[in-house]
Amino acid sequence: MLAKISGTDIALLAPVIVVVAGGIVGLLLLWGKVATQHLRESRRPKLVLGLWIAGIALIFLLSYLGVKLPKGE
Repeated sequence: MLAKISGTDIALLAPVIVVVAGGIVGLLLLWGKVATQHLRESRRPKLVLGLWIAGIALIFLLSYLGVKLPKGE
């Protein structure tokens, strides 16, 4: 699919790609600041960090194992 994209199409999509990438980087920086501020203000930062890491690891593990969660109605 990517091999069939012409140079003109790439040139037209370049600003969109740059804006989307900038938005993603901006959101990651914002949420990184929020996370560090939350860790600094928490009474037990090691526990909070451990729970965050465990939660993220659980999400990756379940995704890797292919577990499908039931959809709501």
